[in-house]
Amino acid sequence: MKLMQTKNIASIKLKGGALQFVVFTGLVIAILLAAFVSLTHVHSLFKKQTGLTIATIKNTDFGIYTSINSNINLLNTAAEDSNIIETKKEFWGIYEKVITTSVIKKNRFTKVALVGGITNNRTALYLKESNQPLIVVGDTKIEGTSFIPKQGIKAGNISGNSYYGTNLVYGNTKESSRELPKPINLKQFEHEKFDLSTFKNEQLISFKLNTSYSNSFLEPTKLLYEPTSILLSEIQLIGNIIIQSESTITVDASAKLKDIILIAPKIEILDNVKGNFQAIASESITVGKNCILEYPSALLLKSTPNNDSKNDSHHLYFGSSSTCKGIIAYLGESTQKRFKPQLIIEENATVYGEVFCEANTELKGTVYGSLYTSRFISSTLGSIYLNHIFNGKIIAPSLPDQYAGLSFNNDKKDIAKWLY
Repeated sequence: MKLMQTKNIASIKLKGGALQFVVFTGLVIAILLAAFVSLTHVHSLFKKQTGLTIATIKNTDFGIYTSINSNINLLNTAAEDSNIIETKKEFWGIYEKVITTSVIKKNRFTKVALVGGITNNRTALYLKESNQPLIVVGDTKIEGTSFIPKQGIKAGNISGNSYYGTNLVYGNTKESSRELPKPINLKQFEHEKFDLSTFKNEQLISFKLNTSYSNSFLEPTKLLYEPTSILLSEIQLIGNIIIQSESTITVDASAKLKDIILIAPKIEILDNVKGNFQAIASESITVGKNCILEYPSALLLKSTPNNDSKNDSHHLYFGSSSTCKGIIAYLGESTQKRFKPQLIIEENATVYGEVFCEANTELKGTVYGSLYTSRFISSTLGSIYLNHIFNGKIIAPSLPDQYAGLSFNNDKKDIAKWLY
């Protein structure tokens, strides 16, 4: 009797344990199914969100590449209320700056780019018509399509040095006109005036040694202004920053400058400076020895007619063994009686990009790209030689096709640099 009772109790316990196991197993399966459904839903949402994010970024690229080759300053594309592309154009120094924002639902993405002109048929030399031939002497070399005066190009002799090349021009030659072609991105400086009243107090920064300032191009521009001279030494300045002096800006080799703009009547870049910036002056720009200005840098001297007649010292000097990857430009015509160079590129100096001068140019170094000038001057042993190039080189094919710089009327545009 007792044995039968014991078996019944064991049987009841076994059935109860099996039921608990079944319930537990069912619960685990339910949890796994719920987790799988949730994971599938999350994955679907993530896929949709990723698709929207990619679409937003692609729209931003579309807005930039559509606007850089059009005259549209503000582009609003609204396929629906939640899909918007806004593009704004303005200049950052010589280069055009394009800011594009794409909005799709709650996704928002902004890109900023510096834009310059590109060409498939690059000009090596454009020498304005002045009723004088071009004379090449020494190790001078011109490679690429060249526009020269109707009097042509000839070999010459300076201090016993004749022309050592086999061809006068290694490329096609065409007749130039009495006017230099004017780049679109230099026309803005004809009437430009920097207005400090547009800057708010929170945009102003003060100069201190051993400090670092960084400002995104998505934020309002910062300004460091001094009515007196500024020495940039032991300082790091990066991004959307303008440095302006009413006197002189001097850049020391200890300064680290990236993507900023310098504005002053006189700008002095001392020996061994390395950086990437634009310098805009009205009286003089001097670049020392062994400097490296990375792409897309720019040096621009805008000499006004009044200043030009009163001051004979206006010049843009690029020192020996220095390198500039970008644009060097001198704006402002000199009088025909002035037999001095206003733009000087010293021996062993190298420019990867473009040189544009509305006055007189003395070329002793090498330009890998294009050079536009009204006239050449060569100063040797106290003598002045008009429209002579002595040991200067202009080699257009060596500049990469992807280079974006000066923009002429028929040029397309492309990204010179993505900003941040």
